[in-house]
Amino acid sequence: MVSQLGSLVDSGAVDDADILRLARLMSTSFSRLVDAQLDMLNLEGDDEIAPMGGQNRLAELADADIDVFGFMEKTMAYVWRRRLLGAIGHRLSVDRAAQGQAVAFADLSGFSQLSKSATAAELTRVIDTFEAAAFDVVSLHDGRVVKLIGDEAMFVVDTFDAALSAALELIERLAAEEGIPPVHGGIAFGPTVTVGGDVFGTTVNLASRLTSVARGGSVAVPREGAEYLLDREDLDVRKIRRSYDLKGIGRTSILAVRPITAEAVSAH
Repeated sequence: MVSQLGSLVDSGAVDDADILRLARLMSTSFSRLVDAQLDMLNLEGDDEIAPMGGQNRLAELADADIDVFGFMEKTMAYVWRRRLLGAIGHRLSVDRAAQGQAVAFADLSGFSQLSKSATAAELTRVIDTFEAAAFDVVSLHDGRVVKLIGDEAMFVVDTFDAALSAALELIERLAAEEGIPPVHGGIAFGPTVTVGGDVFGTTVNLASRLTSVARGGSVAVPREGAEYLLDREDLDVRKIRRSYDLKGIGRTSILAVRPITAEAVSAH
């Protein structure tokens, strides 16, 4: 591994900084992935009566001639290859530097308050449901979940309208789930910088600040450039009379957008 990395550096294709950045990202990503895989296998055992439950389970799989870890390795390689091919095709067809992209945040309203009274099992269900819905909805709109930050998801989509559709669909889907707090979010469109799979820039900051002022069940967007949404009959779009002094952004006028079918979602 080290020898091949040295050859890549010597060729000028990458430098030490590139390798360190990728190593950190892989370490973090695979650490979470491995923890999730082990949780799925429940190797710690279900209770104190059977502390050897995990070892017994592995023995049962081995006796059944099931190479579970070999299968996990193959699936990771398969998914990586599919994602790589998709990403190459997308980058060749989209010039983000020229047209920018939409950055969106989706956050669970009142999650901090919920965490004070909910059990660990209840919190786990809320987060699992939220994360699963975020990945499903964003991928259906040809977007990418950049990262999950506790009760918040950040994702990017090529167009503003697609990002708005994804955010509103996420609100609707989770509103139908019992015990899940309403979602609020913010969307901005513009130039971004991608480093190590993460996304940075003023557009990201604006989307984050908009999320902080959005109410439950709604998405906040800058009014400038988005007033055409007021003519859409399939959305509940409202002009917010007051403007907001967003940190690092300045005074900003916004629109609050809700899906028509989610008008009953309680406000945060």
